[in-house]
Amino acid sequence: MVHPGFVAGFPLNETGTANYNLAVPIFVLKNFPHGLIGLVIVGLVAAAMSSLDSTLNALSALINGPLLAVFLMGMLTRRINGQGALCGLIAGFSGNLWLWRYAPNISWLWWNVIGFLVAYTAGYVMSLVFPTPQAARLAGTLYRRDELQRSAPRRNWQPYYIILALYGTGIFALLLIVTLVF
Repeated sequence: MVHPGFVAGFPLNETGTANYNLAVPIFVLKNFPHGLIGLVIVGLVAAAMSSLDSTLNALSALINGPLLAVFLMGMLTRRINGQGALCGLIAGFSGNLWLWRYAPNISWLWWNVIGFLVAYTAGYVMSLVFPTPQAARLAGTLYRRDELQRSAPRRNWQPYYIILALYGTGIFALLLIVTLVF
């Protein structure tokens, strides 16, 4: 049951009615000791930050997939040009906006995957409309396995693998001992 004097102490909002949004802060300020007031306010701010963080994470899903698609198009294909990459980015972002607005039953976790596929497909198709980039402009920008193997230094990695395996085994043994003793 709400005490009438408590509600009467609320500030009024623009319409002249009591502002019930301030019920918890006013109650805490009037009834809790000073140390506990700080802890409760920190808890309220943390809850608000958690909600804001979830919202920002969901909003970042709108652009992450299309950005990854543009990055991989530039690294893995010779056919992609600037116009196609930009069209792909816009198409992927627009597709994610459409999902957000008109397909609420699709989880925002899938937006990255769908946005990636839309952006990559649209970017590649649109790149076919525009001229192919010159080979001189692409030199050193694409991932190619044969270039990586030619430029890799030749080392005998076996001793390093053995040291790494011994190190991992030692850490595992130490954790096992600590778990069994304590």
